[in-house]
Amino acid sequence: MKREQIHSLAELGFLERKENVVLLGPPGVGKTHLAISLAIAAAQYGRRVYYSTLADLVSSLEEAQAAGTFKRRLAVLTHPSLLVVDEIGYVP
Repeated sequence: MKREQIHSLAELGFLERKENVVLLGPPGVGKTHLAISLAIAAAQYGRRVYYSTLADLVSSLEEAQAAGTFKRRLAVLTHPSLLVVDEIGYVP
């Protein structure tokens, strides 16, 4: 990723435009680091942020479904300005 792209993301304009950001690449290139950095920046600007791995996210939704609290759990996930879902390619 070019330095200009990183600086552009750090301005958090994608949040205002309600755009998705997908970070793709092989293991070890810094995708998680960049995603967490963007989440911290968003939180510092007063934005609500939620971070989870995909495996944990799916597990929590399955548990909520079983407990009859799926809608409430989904509301928690759709409320933040920034939802970071990490390790999408990793399935335990």
